[in-house]
Amino acid sequence: MAAASAVSVLLVAAERNRWHRLPSLLLPPRTWVWRQRTMKYTTATGRNITKVLIANRGEIACRVMRTAKKLGVQTVAVYSEADRNSMHVDMADEAYSIGPAPSQQSYLSMEKIIQVAKTSAAQAIHPGCGFLSENMEFAELCKQEGIIFIGPPPSAIRDMGIKSTSKSIMAAAGVPVVEGYHGEDQSDQCLKEHARRIGYPVMIKAVRGGGGKGMRIVRSEQEFQEQLESARREAKKSFNDDAMLIEKFVDTPRHVEVQVFGDHHGNAVYLFERDCSVQRRHQKIIEEAPAPGIKSEVRKKLGEAAVRAAKAVNYVGAGTVEFIMDSKHNFCFMEMNTRLQVEHPVTEMITGTDLVEWQLRIEDKTFQVLGNLYSEGDCTYLKCSVNGVASKAKLIILENTIYLFSKEGSIEIDIPVPKYLSSVSSQETQGGPLAPMTGTIEKVFVKAGDKVKAGDSLMVMIAMKMEHTIKSPKDGTVKKVFYREGAQANRHTPLVEFEEEESDKRESE
Repeated sequence: MAAASAVSVLLVAAERNRWHRLPSLLLPPRTWVWRQRTMKYTTATGRNITKVLIANRGEIACRVMRTAKKLGVQTVAVYSEADRNSMHVDMADEAYSIGPAPSQQSYLSMEKIIQVAKTSAAQAIHPGCGFLSENMEFAELCKQEGIIFIGPPPSAIRDMGIKSTSKSIMAAAGVPVVEGYHGEDQSDQCLKEHARRIGYPVMIKAVRGGGGKGMRIVRSEQEFQEQLESARREAKKSFNDDAMLIEKFVDTPRHVEVQVFGDHHGNAVYLFERDCSVQRRHQKIIEEAPAPGIKSEVRKKLGEAAVRAAKAVNYVGAGTVEFIMDSKHNFCFMEMNTRLQVEHPVTEMITGTDLVEWQLRIEDKTFQVLGNLYSEGDCTYLKCSVNGVASKAKLIILENTIYLFSKEGSIEIDIPVPKYLSSVSSQETQGGPLAPMTGTIEKVFVKAGDKVKAGDSLMVMIAMKMEHTIKSPKDGTVKKVFYREGAQANRHTPLVEFEEEESDKRESE
């Protein structure tokens, strides 16, 4: 039992901590900072959910079904008359018609969807993206009917759905927010005075806004009234609420969002960020992850701020915290999307995770795992308990492997490396650097026989219209340079080979 307890703690702790302990995109030798703390973790042991209803259509419904099938969970589809022959209907184990094509009479009909869940005996509803995914009333209705809503609690949807409320909560939680006015007085004169106080340019935003609707940039007081009236009209039509807030407009901004995930015990992690600055009419066109040009310290601050935001509203499941960033990498909270976003596969691609699987697993039956690390003399120990059964194991970390030694025996646990870092990691194990992407060799600084130090520049590549300096991953002697200036190198191909050193020979033996 002691060994099983140790494995339980380490598997969860490794999954949680790998996001916090990766200092940069190009990792130096791993350094670990252990903190003595006791935390609750959630791990699946039995299955509450054997059947899930996906209250959506199209690609996102198929996406959820693929993961559910992988986990052995049966799936239930709902469809409008227009979607009778759609792929998600064919993929599901069961499918039910919920009305005509207009979404108000089908996919947005809470009563119909709840009735299908009862008829099909589905224990849970996954709302997908859009439709009812951020509907507080629907989440509350699921709770009342004893059906698991795979998403955050209704209170989190409510608090983060109203921009003025969310800004106040974030400020109280120590999350940076844009200077602005989020008050109750909605008179034209009051809003104009606050715009003057903040200083132009300002952004007028609908309090209940989203998707760029009810937003206007105002660059001078002369155009304030016209833009305010326009924003109010649009907000009234879109959200049936024309309440506005005023914020300082950040010129030449970057839009960076952080993927977060929380469990039912107050724990939350971040899974890096996505840069979605390329937009048209406030709609995202391109998402890039990890965000380019961001230093590791800024990346860490972004993630920690996003985790504070999630914890402030007791967030559960997958969510996205959005920030606005200026040219000096100062960032402020914009909003939180309380659902799985359409863009979530971008995060999955760089981290090798399945966020839908995480969503389903945290709703399963769980057991309580408590654990902390402490030192005795020169040794580090893991002290843990599973449902009150305690154990103690000596802990040693070498490279990407954790070794546990207890009275019952020893256990080895590999620490997974995110997919987007795997090629970087392999550079140090294959004797020489690899091309990070397809590009042209612009300059070569070394030749066979040259001795180099770790970090020395070996060559320069041109890729994506930018220069990329290829540096030596270690001290050594150059054995061969595979490319000359002007040649094209394909992604992940070796660029330079080093002579095998005596230390390398001993390690291989």
